Amino acid sequence: MSMAGFVMVQQQALLQSAQLLLMRHQHKDPAAHHYNLSPAGFQRAVALASVIPACFGTPTQISTFALESDTSKNARSYQTAVPLVVASGVNNVINRSSIQDSRRSGEWLLKQSLL
Repeated sequence: MSMAGFVMVQQQALLQSAQLLLMRHQHKDPAAHHYNLSPAGFQRAVALASVIPACFGTPTQISTFALESDTSKNARSYQTAVPLVVASGVNNVINRSSIQDSRRSGEWLLKQSLL
């Protein structure tokens, strides 16, 4: 499972349930030898920071896979979420279990969204 994480958006009406948006990390230059976003990927992440609130409302929760400091694994996950975190003012919840087992981490994200 490879994704940037999830964004929870609570609807205004009490009878509506929360929406869970799963986002895959943005573009990486295939020729690059690192985990960072390409310039195009960063531009897309910045665009998502305005599109998501405009279409779904302000997020109530944002979560990403953990950035592994030794290898930079999951850097794009974190980098994709940062513009939305900054634009919305909602803290990023970093799922540290993703370093060991991204599948279990994805299951955890789903479970958290159902609470």
